[in-house]
Amino acid sequence: QSVVVEGEGPEEKPRKGSLLGNLFSKSASFESVHSFNDDRQDSLPIVIAEKQFVRSVTVNDDLDKGLTNWHSAMKSASTASSFFTTTPLATALCKRNVQIGMMLIGFVFCAYAIAQFESYVFTPEPTYRHYRFTALELRGGGPLPRDGAGVSIFGVMLDGCSGLQTPSSVSYEESRITISYDEEAAMNGWFLYTQEGPVAEDPVRFRLEGSSDLSTWYPVGSSTWYRKGQGNLVMTEGVFDMPIEREREVEFDHRPVFTDVFRVLIASAKGVGFAAAAASGYAQRGYLGQYIISAAYGTSAVLCWCLATQDSMEHGLGREGLNFLRALVIAEGGVAAVFGLMVVFFQRNLIKSQVFMSGLFISLYSFQYTQVTPKMGMLWLSVCADACLLCLALIIYIMRKRILQSSAILIQSDRESYDAVWRVVARQDVPNKHLDRLSALTKEALLGRQRQVPMQVTRAGAKEG
Repeated sequence: QSVVVEGEGPEEKPRKGSLLGNLFSKSASFESVHSFNDDRQDSLPIVIAEKQFVRSVTVNDDLDKGLTNWHSAMKSASTASSFFTTTPLATALCKRNVQIGMMLIGFVFCAYAIAQFESYVFTPEPTYRHYRFTALELRGGGPLPRDGAGVSIFGVMLDGCSGLQTPSSVSYEESRITISYDEEAAMNGWFLYTQEGPVAEDPVRFRLEGSSDLSTWYPVGSSTWYRKGQGNLVMTEGVFDMPIEREREVEFDHRPVFTDVFRVLIASAKGVGFAAAAASGYAQRGYLGQYIISAAYGTSAVLCWCLATQDSMEHGLGREGLNFLRALVIAEGGVAAVFGLMVVFFQRNLIKSQVFMSGLFISLYSFQYTQVTPKMGMLWLSVCADACLLCLALIIYIMRKRILQSSAILIQSDRESYDAVWRVVARQDVPNKHLDRLSALTKEALLGRQRQVPMQVTRAGAKEG
């Protein structure tokens, strides 16, 4: 508000006051009036800058672009109050405790990636002199053979090559076949040959063990397996339901597949993303964590679609299990792609924050769909979790849109009330009562807003309907 005095006497410089204070406080209004002589109040015009008023009551994008302005103010607020704002993650990351937590999460992901890389590169292959194949269940469900394990022969492989060493002896004992080498043989895979008999006598659950002294045996292979978090193989001895042709070689390769490399990259990207978001301050440089996490989601989507084309025999899955797995990973890849697109293209920090925060909840599941495991429970949980988060993000977007529409109606009501008050004040005959009347009518208009806005919201909803 600028108060200008016109008339005789020395020229007075304009006095500036607070717009909100002079509009909504009667004492503040009279403070400006009583600063002049009474004989000059009759010629007192009131000038309220239109731009200043519009700037104070209209919707702008300060919540999206001016995060630095309130960065220091949010540091003094409680962490729980951050999630009631339009930018929950950006506000929460202003807190020192949240930044420390995000930094620790980043370090955990980086350590996970380093541990995986080390397990793939520096973990030695199992090396034994004796290997034993044991059949646990036949396809037809009949009794186990007493003169073999339902296969003609088996052997170990190293880097995808079989027949590097010839066994020095082969022995058959009930449902077991034991082969021995002249010296210890390293292996990161193995193979077997099916027999000439009927398919019902093929083993569908079996294990492979290694030993150096024929007394202590260690598991080195099974009918099904998967890699757990640190890249170590877990032998599950599930059902190998793949129909096998007669006298055909079936290979079981334990080497890390190309998807395991993607798993290390995803862990590295998430670790760097969380650490960078905490170190640089998401409220000031939101684009950094935004594009890193979108790249991680995009990589996850590509990884899932690549997994859908993998050969099931690499992990001992049957055709039925493979088709089920393909449907899951394709769905998971689609959801991850949608999340990445939402991070990139949605312009509201609320949506970006919710999508970014969803990475905290699905980070434990994101590595499970990079493992072709016969246990589908974790894949189901991952798909359901992502689907729920996607629905939550859409609900938040719809709610935010409704809030913005209601806010626009609210502000329009305020502006109409302000215009009405100004027209009433402009028609008054006594100029020295302008400020008093303006303050009273403005207060009355603002108090009546609660009665006006619900009616307008109802009308707007009926119009939209």
